[in-house]
Amino acid sequence: MPKAVKNTTPNTNAPAAGAAKELDYRFALRPKWLVLHVLAVVGLVVMIVACFWQISRLHEKQDRNALYAARSEEPVEPVASVVPPGATDDQVADARYRVLEARGRYLVDEQVFVRSRSLDGQPGAWVLTPLELEDQPGVAVVVSRGWIPASTTTPTLPAGAEAPTGPVTVVGLAMEGEVRSSFGSVDVSGADLAVLARLDLVRLQEQVEPTLLGVYLQLQEQQPAPTQPYPALVPPPPPDEGPHRSYAGQWAIFAVIWVFGYPMLVRRSAQRRAQDAGDAGTIPTAGAVPAPAPSPSGPATTGAGGTIAPTVEPDDLPG
Repeated sequence: MPKAVKNTTPNTNAPAAGAAKELDYRFALRPKWLVLHVLAVVGLVVMIVACFWQISRLHEKQDRNALYAARSEEPVEPVASVVPPGATDDQVADARYRVLEARGRYLVDEQVFVRSRSLDGQPGAWVLTPLELEDQPGVAVVVSRGWIPASTTTPTLPAGAEAPTGPVTVVGLAMEGEVRSSFGSVDVSGADLAVLARLDLVRLQEQVEPTLLGVYLQLQEQQPAPTQPYPALVPPPPPDEGPHRSYAGQWAIFAVIWVFGYPMLVRRSAQRRAQDAGDAGTIPTAGAVPAPAPSPSGPATTGAGGTIAPTVEPDDLPG
């Protein structure tokens, strides 16, 4: 009996053996993808800048803590001997965080408030009262006597919180005056203000007759001692580093994830596109003739004239 003809025609649609399947990344050059690339770079830059900014803030806190610890060991001296009238910027900087003393009388009529100051999470204001020095008439140092509660921007002094009218001796932490930031509130000039936006010694000098020293004292002790709970003493700067170390670490982790995550996102998009293209290639095109179904009697063969009927072997015949 003739044997079945074996089909030896090569399948040109099958992939070559060992051929690597390369991904096509040309889609990443489309406009919307270019916008995503730019946003990805901008996001990475923001994370890196935020990380280094937190590191710089950490270093500032560490330097401040070291300075405060060193200055607290220095002896207590009269404030005017350390920061005389007309002191230079270096003299003012050298006095920062030193514990200094002043004797004199409070100028109660020159007292002002600094609004929007909190203590233990409660809104309030600082009470600033110039103290005219007993050994230098016409020279005063601003004393931040403490904090009072205030729910509005026009604080009022609680009962019993008035400054003493007689001679006093105060000991306090020497601090530099505050300076307006780029977006801070403005305390108008040419008027006597009862409430200030910040502890600005230059602005306060405009409405105070005595010459103010270049630092203010954040009150720690006073003789005679206050007998009322307000003004409450403002604590010195805490000797901790704050959350800046952990924040810097978080931004660094975000940046690393971004560096590796965004390329993986692009690669996965390329793989998905390649898979979608492969699935679309298995769908028959219009006009294509489907392959004949295999016969249960045997494999069909193909000859020059087309499809040949299946070959029937003797064993297939009925007995």
